[in-house]
Amino acid sequence: MANLLAWGPVIAIVGVTKTWQFYNGTGIIRPRQCTTDQSHAVLITGYDYTTCVPTYTVRNSWGVDWGAKGYPVHYDLKFLEVTAADLMEMLMKFNEDIYEK
Repeated sequence: MANLLAWGPVIAIVGVTKTWQFYNGTGIIRPRQCTTDQSHAVLITGYDYTTCVPTYTVRNSWGVDWGAKGYPVHYDLKFLEVTAADLMEMLMKFNEDIYEK
């Protein structure tokens, strides 16, 4: 993930539930609080592997009235591992010149 984020935010698709919609910006969103019907795009902007529960920091697009001023959402790392792995595989297929700094 660090290598991907070195290029900038990473797009992820998540499943949203009412618990997710009413997130107040505190705590960690766990996999059980989301649906497998992934239909909402967010940006992975960071990660933290130093805490008891490793997390991704995710920015939502719903504006500053949602969560912690729209940013960040902390996801249980296990929730996005598959999405991040799939994204990495997809990025490797593209020409590296596209992603030059």
